[in-house]
Amino acid sequence: VLINGRVVVYWFSFDPDGNRRWFFGLGDIVDGKLVFNDMMTSHGGIFGPDFDPTAVVFEPWGTLELDLDCNGGTATYNSTEEGFGSGTQNVVRLTTIDQLSCP
Repeated sequence: VLINGRVVVYWFSFDPDGNRRWFFGLGDIVDGKLVFNDMMTSHGGIFGPDFDPTAVVFEPWGTLELDLDCNGGTATYNSTEEGFGSGTQNVVRLTTIDQLSCP
């Protein structure tokens, strides 16, 4: 959650062919859910001394809605990119921030 009440999400995963992909979006809090109507993805970039920013391609990916609580929640998505489809996945909390209470 950003200081202006907007929300940002990103994750690192793979495409249907097993290639590394980044997914990211800027959204809003709507009825307690994190809503991202314009998710993006990128491919073509590599880290290290051979990095070429002109090789990175950004493309629309779809939508994402996160309904989270202290222990996890759900991620509901609808991808416009072939091979990803749509659905709902359970989200499991893996870490906590020290001295941050969860109501």
